[in-house]
Amino acid sequence: MTIGTVTVTAPRTPVARLRRALVVVVLLAVGLLVAPQAFAGTDEPVQSSVSTYTVSSGDTLWDIASSLTPAGGDVSVTVADIIQLNRMEGSGLIAGEQILVPVRG
Repeated sequence: MTIGTVTVTAPRTPVARLRRALVVVVLLAVGLLVAPQAFAGTDEPVQSSVSTYTVSSGDTLWDIASSLTPAGGDVSVTVADIIQLNRMEGSGLIAGEQILVPVRG
């Protein structure tokens, strides 16, 4: 049983083709403007200002990070920033070692 067929054809007039091409170009331009924001991360960036800190005996990353984190801030974010700045694989520190720490403003 056949109910019917629908045939869609491309526009045949030059004006219709131009209109369709213009719509495609506008959509591509909007896509190029919006795409970078769609893929941008939402994590806070690591501060670009850094300082060095000499590790003392008994220091932990949490202790160091809590002294750098502003009141009400998340200490775990500062710990993650320190780990990333120093490309650390763990949280172990050695007394006398110098590490990079973010400068919070």
